[in-house]
Amino acid sequence: EKTLAEVRRIMAEAEGIEVETTRKRTENQHRQLALLAKKIRLVIQAQHYAETGSIEGLMIVLSELERP
Repeated sequence: EKTLAEVRRIMAEAEGIEVETTRKRTENQHRQLALLAKKIRLVIQAQHYAETGSIEGLMIVLSELERP
């Protein structure tokens, strides 16, 4: 009986760790996706600046990147 209770406790602990790991993985994937979106916007605006000489869009993106 004591062994069974210990096994259940360990299984519950392992499940909790698995849930937390999945949550952290999802958060990291969201952060990576947000960073990729920022990089793409920056590249698009840098390309627009190179083609047109208009720096306004690039400055807006750069100021947005300064915010957390």
